[in-house]
Amino acid sequence: MCRMKNKNLLEFLLIIFLAFTVALVSVQIFSRYILHSSLSYTDELVRYMFIWIVFWGIVFAQEHGEHIAFEFSLFSGRIQKRLRQWSITIYFVIFFYLGVKLVIFQIETAQRSAVLRMPMFIVTAALPLSVVYLFFRVMRKR
Repeated sequence: MCRMKNKNLLEFLLIIFLAFTVALVSVQIFSRYILHSSLSYTDELVRYMFIWIVFWGIVFAQEHGEHIAFEFSLFSGRIQKRLRQWSITIYFVIFFYLGVKLVIFQIETAQRSAVLRMPMFIVTAALPLSVVYLFFRVMRKR
């Protein structure tokens, strides 16, 4: 039941983010070509929302069995399963480590976006957060 709620919540949030992204792009097109005045913040906001959509879209794709899988067909069943588990774990550890390292760097240097002036760690936090969520989803399935 909880898994179904999480799946539906994730799908709902992705739909909202995607709809908002389409709306912002439409406003930008309208303002640029009809009003001959460009809104400076829409391009940046759409770019950052797209990053969140991509990383949480990976989670969504994996939950529906539509994501890339590791295959080790040269080995027997038990060895293949262990190799898959180890390779998935190593993959997640590397991406989590790099994501956290990037977020910490951006917090320490107080990086802000050019137009919105929002802290950049909010944007890059999508990587380690989605990796952690995906790791626990994958390990619970196995």
